[in-house]
Amino acid sequence: MLIRGSAREARVLDRRVVALSDPEKPETIQPFHAGLERPGALGTGQVKRLVGSVRAYSSASIGALVREWRGAGHDVKHAAIVVGSQIDPAAIANEHIRAHAEEGRLFRVVVEEALEQMRGRFCGTG
Repeated sequence: MLIRGSAREARVLDRRVVALSDPEKPETIQPFHAGLERPGALGTGQVKRLVGSVRAYSSASIGALVREWRGAGHDVKHAAIVVGSQIDPAAIANEHIRAHAEEGRLFRVVVEEALEQMRGRFCGTG
């Protein structure tokens, strides 16, 4: 969401869904579930590949969005992430629920990483 103005007079200028997983690779929507389907080394390798795909795709999506906003003349200075849970997935005994928690953490982290890569661009130094 792109917001302009003060906290009292904020206006939403743009709101959209940003894809963090590759629509051409539906398995990237829930990459940790691949480990449930293929336990052991096969599952671990598959999860690593899918997580790498999510990292690359989300970074490109967020970068494109910020470039689009800047190209439209918006001075993007700050970013925020709103999350519902920060539970440690390792604390969850049920494998399936743990996979969901891992995915929740992954998607939050990839957004943080993409924004960190663009940090200088938000501050006008990069």
